[in-house]
Amino acid sequence: MEVKEFLEKEVGLRILREGRNNELMIYCPIHGDNNASLALNYHTGQYHCFAGCVKGSDGMEGFFRAIDADKNIFLRFATIFSTLIRYDEPEPKKDDVEVEVLPLALDNKYLQSRRVSNETVEKFQIKYHKGFDAIFVPLYMDSKLKGYVRRNIRTQPKYLNSQNLDRDRLLFPFDSVKPSELGVIVVEGVFDVLNAYEKGLTNVVASLGGFISPGQMRLLGRLHRNVVLCPDRDESGLRIAEQNTKNLMKYGFNISYTFAPEGYKDFGDVRNFGRLKTHSYFQLAAQHKDLKFISSM
Repeated sequence: MEVKEFLEKEVGLRILREGRNNELMIYCPIHGDNNASLALNYHTGQYHCFAGCVKGSDGMEGFFRAIDADKNIFLRFATIFSTLIRYDEPEPKKDDVEVEVLPLALDNKYLQSRRVSNETVEKFQIKYHKGFDAIFVPLYMDSKLKGYVRRNIRTQPKYLNSQNLDRDRLLFPFDSVKPSELGVIVVEGVFDVLNAYEKGLTNVVASLGGFISPGQMRLLGRLHRNVVLCPDRDESGLRIAEQNTKNLMKYGFNISYTFAPEGYKDFGDVRNFGRLKTHSYFQLAAQHKDLKFISSM
């Protein structure tokens, strides 16, 4: 099935034509279009209606949300056209600071509020920029600085990535992770990792986003064949975990799941990992249970 056919049959869109560079001209379903004024490039994830109804560059998931498509349509699209998914969407804002010259964020009140100790600050070389009032978490691969994640304490947006950050070649903290018999737990953000390591859970890496990219899957293969996905409990998190499962299994990984214990949203807020439970994909399948079921446990 081609993308044009999928959008027509599965989404119910009327498409006038497909032009050059994967751009479709669509009759806008929002304003009763008679002139096919909605342009969509399914390769770049950019879309806009010339009548002003919708406009964005946040990928196909954002497009389906903008046109109020069925809530499960993106998962079906991602399953069929996985090679078209932009694993870094929505595109984060970028930043450029010489992070290595910044001072360590020792005795930082914000980090203390997140229960990040000075020991962890030193271990991960977490920095503080007084002018921006921001925390900088350096990202190293094979002892080489590849970029950073910046967390603004008082201003928006809360998070910024360094310029030209290639997350397809990154897992944080690849150089420090210690896979266990359980395997490697994959979370989303740097503060999920920092809190886990602070509490002694050191088989955790962050994908720095929701979808795990093909390059990141290859990096996981260097660590362990058992991967434990830790999605958010909301519908979007579960949908992303299902797609990650399908992609990882194509690479031959054994998949399990875990959720932040005691009802916390993610690893970044957990105070005690002693009650962490895992659920094997195959055990769930044999019991006819799904992620939504165990997320509510």
